[in-house]
Amino acid sequence: MLQGSATGGSPDLTVNLTNSSLVLIDNQDILYEKLSISTQIDNIGDNDSYSADIYCYFGSMSQENLIGKKMIAGIEAGKSTQVSFEIETAKFANRPDDRNIIIRIDNVILSELNSDNNIGIINNELAFQIDKGISLSTIDGKSIKIFLLQGQLKSFNAIDPTSITNTQNRPDNLPYGLLDTRFETSVGGTAEVRVQFPEPLSSNVKWYKYMNDQWIAYSDVVFNEQRTEATITLHDGEEGDDDGIRNGIIVDPAGPGTLNTEEVKDDDDDHMCFISIL
Repeated sequence: MLQGSATGGSPDLTVNLTNSSLVLIDNQDILYEKLSISTQIDNIGDNDSYSADIYCYFGSMSQENLIGKKMIAGIEAGKSTQVSFEIETAKFANRPDDRNIIIRIDNVILSELNSDNNIGIINNELAFQIDKGISLSTIDGKSIKIFLLQGQLKSFNAIDPTSITNTQNRPDNLPYGLLDTRFETSVGGTAEVRVQFPEPLSSNVKWYKYMNDQWIAYSDVVFNEQRTEATITLHDGEEGDDDGIRNGIIVDPAGPGTLNTEEVKDDDDDHMCFISIL
């Protein structure tokens, strides 16, 4: 029970940005680096408050950007309380123009003297590890980098394609093996990732996936002009999602590859044809 000396008037809660802070909690696994958020809520009114809800957002005030909500107990007039939140930085990668932390105060009991000061914006200039790209060593020791553009990357692994016994339509050359990536999105949502290679890919390289026990060439891929990067877009439950279910999880075993072709001359009509060597 509050023991404040205020006997009349109204509370007035506000976000004290001077005493609010952001700290990165490093983790050896880049996907689990965390952003720790501490904010101070002051009652600058002339009466005690009894409770309030504190919302924390990344970038903008929308449900998809909500980091968390906490209910706080009453704050005596002239006093303050600290509220903390924590979020994995991988959930908010590569958003250079939309990175600040927004704190919103709502549902204050009693009615406030002034509700226009219930939002505070904590400036965020921290560099997340995942924004710098995730390094992955392929099965033969080559190093590639993965940049998350959309969705949340949950895991990534290198796969030896020779471990897959089905060789029908398997590319003859998969210079970086297969990358097994898994994403979380909204149900029916989209994930997008950019993969950076140490050397240019040849002009005939396509993006191959192994899904539903088949090797297929996946089309929703854009290579840059130098062919050192591939941007892949994946849709939950659609082509490109290995589990084929609209469940907010995208499974994507894939990689760049080529099918060798052999030039054959037909002696009868002197025409040229190409035979795919499987």
